[in-house]
Amino acid sequence: MTGVAAKVPSVRLASTLAGLVGVAVVSLVALTDPRAALQGWLAAAFAFTALPLGALGLLLLYILVGGPWGRTLGPSLLALVRMLPLAAVAFIPVIAAPSLLYPWAGEAAAADPEIAAKAAWLNSTFFAVRTVGYFLVWMAMSALVRADCGANDRDNDRLGAAIGIIVLAITVSFAAIDWVMSLGPHFASAAFGLLVAFGDLLAALAVAVVLLAWLGPEEVRAEAGRPHSRGVLAGLLASGVLLWAYLAFMQYLVVWSADLPVEAAWYLDRVAGAWVVVPWLLGLLLGVVPLIVLALPWGRRSLARLAAVAALILAMRFIDAVWMIAPAFPWHSWWQPVAMVAALVGLGGFSLACILPRLEQPAASAGAEATHG
Repeated sequence: MTGVAAKVPSVRLASTLAGLVGVAVVSLVALTDPRAALQGWLAAAFAFTALPLGALGLLLLYILVGGPWGRTLGPSLLALVRMLPLAAVAFIPVIAAPSLLYPWAGEAAAADPEIAAKAAWLNSTFFAVRTVGYFLVWMAMSALVRADCGANDRDNDRLGAAIGIIVLAITVSFAAIDWVMSLGPHFASAAFGLLVAFGDLLAALAVAVVLLAWLGPEEVRAEAGRPHSRGVLAGLLASGVLLWAYLAFMQYLVVWSADLPVEAAWYLDRVAGAWVVVPWLLGLLLGVVPLIVLALPWGRRSLARLAAVAALILAMRFIDAVWMIAPAFPWHSWWQPVAMVAALVGLGGFSLACILPRLEQPAASAGAEATHG
């Protein structure tokens, strides 16, 4: 037994146990402090939902433009898309008790004229309907993508992929506004949805590279280890980092130049106290360091080194997701970080256990499904 087949059983068992322990800890926290438990759960659910959505976007892009990277990363991306039902389940607690998270869903909303003016959109019922609708659209798109990846009619596939990319961009942008930006209902940014969407693409790309190097079938890893393939993967990772960095900086620049207190408050909350370290870490470890390593021949010398850079990118994207959410909640107990870490471990364990069966299938069948035409 070699390659992925030898690793999967032990990894699946460990990831399932981690998932059970993480969810159990969050459940125990909920008995003591349900608000802290749900705040941590939202951050974790948002971070892990990025993976299937980003994978869906990358598969649509591959169907549209093609390229050798789709043959090497296709099986991992298809496995990540299978996480969508788990992501949908993870958001059930969020839509069940939004008043524990969002100012517009609590009693204070009636006293704020600006929030009251948005009540037609920002209300618990419509929020739940929209969230369910997003996941239904995404799961329908994932079914079509899995079918298109094995189809032969490239013209129809490309038309469907072009429409799918537009639909995905719109729905992900609205979901980001609903789930994250509305935590500060006075903050508004036209770039926020795109920033989250490109962050999702980057996170999914990073995970796909890590899964390829760690659990990929030997023949697929051998193909990805060739100099040209390594160069393509390095270019994709660098492009994703640059797009994320550009949008993140442009959003900050627009908010800074506008000098509006209601918008500046969003950033001020995220540089208060210990959070001030995070933007510097993101700029250094999600921007400068990956770009330098990926630009150097040393960084592209092996698939393992590319996977190490991808793992760093993934870790920082998770920190970025937490940084977007956690500072919106006033500190009131140590249960908040405990719940957040436990939720990340729990959803991470179940996510890995969810995608492993897909990676375990024979490489030939996985490659056939991921190869276009």
